[in-house]
Amino acid sequence: MNRTGAPSLKQGSSPVDTSPVAFLWSRSVRRLHRSSDDGAILVGTLAKLLLVFAVIGVLGFDSFSIIGAQVGVRDDAQAAAQAGHDAYVNTESAQAAYAAVLKYADQHGDVVVRQGFSTGPHHTVTVELQRTAKTVFAHYVPKVKTYVVADAVSRATDPVH
Repeated sequence: MNRTGAPSLKQGSSPVDTSPVAFLWSRSVRRLHRSSDDGAILVGTLAKLLLVFAVIGVLGFDSFSIIGAQVGVRDDAQAAAQAGHDAYVNTESAQAAYAAVLKYADQHGDVVVRQGFSTGPHHTVTVELQRTAKTVFAHYVPKVKTYVVADAVSRATDPVH
């Protein structure tokens, strides 16, 4: 102790700083060594994010698949009707027209609906095609299930009529 009553390291030296150094040091060490609960919070947050991204991914995949099937079957129905019309004009045979429509539908992953082919005057060919969208989850939802199977009707005829 010195003259002021504060502790000193040597006799006759200035007083010692008695601030809690150990408290400051232990707080900085605690920042470096976090508790084991912090990792659980991080893993839980990552799991929730992964789940959200998975749901968004499935919904996005199913949506694009359904939209692609709906648009694609319309284009294919028009092209199949045109192929059937061309065959009908060239051969005057409804069987040849049906074969052309069936071949085109098979090549593009579509199905000709039963009673979905007819011919008429002026080499008119009418075709109805179906395509089922490849989905992960949408075919289980009743209100969306009707959109999974895309259906399109198209007609091709002579340009004059």
